[in-house]
Amino acid sequence: MEDLKAIVEGKRWQFSWDRRMSYQKMRLFSYAYHHELPKMFGVSLSSELYRVKDFLVSECYDAEEYAAAFAKIEERFADKDSVGLFETLMKLIRSFEDDFKPYVEAMPTSYGSYDNEKLAEAYENFCEVERKISLPNWVLFVPFEEIITRTLQRTLREKLGDAEKVEQIIKGVSLPHKMIPLDVLNKALYEIALAPEDKREDLLTELTQRFIHWGTFDVIYPEASLESFRNKLAAVQNLDIPKLLAELEEKYRVQTETTKTVLTSWEQDAYVHGLLNLYSHYANYKEWKNYYREQSSYKLKILLQEIAGRVGLSLEATSFLTGEETVGALRGNLVLDAREIEKRIQNSAYLFINGVLHITTDPELLSTIDASIAVPEKTELRGTGAYLGKVRGTVRIIISSDDFGKLKAGDILVTSTTRPDYVPIMAIAAGFVTNEGGLLSHAAIVARELKKPCIIGTKIATQVLHDGDLVEVDADNGIVRVIKKLV
Repeated sequence: MEDLKAIVEGKRWQFSWDRRMSYQKMRLFSYAYHHELPKMFGVSLSSELYRVKDFLVSECYDAEEYAAAFAKIEERFADKDSVGLFETLMKLIRSFEDDFKPYVEAMPTSYGSYDNEKLAEAYENFCEVERKISLPNWVLFVPFEEIITRTLQRTLREKLGDAEKVEQIIKGVSLPHKMIPLDVLNKALYEIALAPEDKREDLLTELTQRFIHWGTFDVIYPEASLESFRNKLAAVQNLDIPKLLAELEEKYRVQTETTKTVLTSWEQDAYVHGLLNLYSHYANYKEWKNYYREQSSYKLKILLQEIAGRVGLSLEATSFLTGEETVGALRGNLVLDAREIEKRIQNSAYLFINGVLHITTDPELLSTIDASIAVPEKTELRGTGAYLGKVRGTVRIIISSDDFGKLKAGDILVTSTTRPDYVPIMAIAAGFVTNEGGLLSHAAIVARELKKPCIIGTKIATQVLHDGDLVEVDADNGIVRVIKKLV
């Protein structure tokens, strides 16, 4: 423990994000940083820290190491000979749909007939397939989106000298030209609303099976229900459905044409065209990445539920086992300590040091960790205005769907990042503030559609703001000001 304590105290930790999640997702971040980044860019992060308190996970990195690694990556993007890199990244993104999507869709929905050995093999196979796409699925977003955006802005300004025109170009290729999952869902609901009344229940049942994983970010999240889709249908039942369908079709026609026009206009410049094309790929892939990632969580949840029954733990406890513990318990090579696993969920830390995982529930070490990763109190935060405007409201920290009920009309939604299942509460919030995200983030896209002030990329909003704080969201200047603290 003394060695770990010295390591923790010897680093300047940078808070990255917080989410309600299990070890099953932590392991993918870590794998991407320790194995995939070195292969792609020759850099890695040797130190990561995941602080767990009742399923809430806060992730931190060595600040200097993180900054140096991504500065080197940004240099690669700025290199005019990096067109091949852009192609490689797009191929990696496409492999997600080509390889991972069909694998997940083919996974069983029942493992009752599997013996323990076959169950262990199924888990190991899933982990191996998931590791292969850990880079595009888990890491190629927050820092990479910022890097690509900055590189595009800098390059286009050098060529055009017109900041407003540059932003128009970037906005043009940031618009998804493939219908995003939320609009696919809405379109299906609109069509059910137009169907004969005696057909709607069967259609809703089919829709539920298709979108049953909606909002299942991790295995510890609930799946969607038929009742939830009934409520969604009721919400659109009295709207002008033909008009909405026409608007949806027109939106994607315009966005497709806009993207095509921008890309065509830069065909003679291989570097800029490659950068714009990659950016456009991100815009389309991001939302579908979430969709299939949730589908994989749902399928893994089914697998872990069977494993949990075999090893005598709850699903939640099983989701905090390492891979070695999971297969070891199934194969009878390891006896699990249920009380220790429960401590991991309630109060623990997972530290990855030079690729080696250390799990601690020791109170003294946890106290040292908390002191080392504490974020100083602030009354003003800075980020990027994704949709301009200024609004005041009461802060509601939203970490997962479990928190949705506390946000009321006119509140300010503060979160690490938003996802499609957040849209109903985004519709009633006065404005949004996120830790993460760039102009391609879900929060930024929805803010533009809803025309609500939004500040993205504050990095620490969920750490320094609290439920009940009165804040001003000044998206014109990218500033969140605390007007009155709750306590």
